[in-house]
Amino acid sequence: MVLLDSDILVGLVRGDEAALNKLKELKKQGIPFATTHFSEAELYYGVFKSDRWEENREKVSGLLGTMNIVSFEDTAPQIAARIFYELDKRGSPIGIIDVLIASVVLAGNDILVTRNKKHFEKIPGLEIEVW
Repeated sequence: MVLLDSDILVGLVRGDEAALNKLKELKKQGIPFATTHFSEAELYYGVFKSDRWEENREKVSGLLGTMNIVSFEDTAPQIAARIFYELDKRGSPIGIIDVLIASVVLAGNDILVTRNKKHFEKIPGLEIEVW
């Protein structure tokens, strides 16, 4: 399965052609996709910052209603702690939400679809696909 990062979800909400094409490609190939509650929270944060929050809330709710949302459970908390530790030890920290998203992806042995290669490539073992 692939998990969609916040950036591609924002692209889908905005009708970005590359994001829409990526989603079509996944569907055509029969590849299951989902997102995380952390990406969901990032989307709603953007909604509340927006001048058109009611319109954007409807768009975000509609999009999220079309996919599964993977929870932060099982081994993800331990994986997140390990990632925080390793990145801190290397002096190369990234955003908290990015670590939490990555831990969910790793816990499920999934692939992350993102454009945020700069942060996510710092995490050993995380398979990313740039859209």
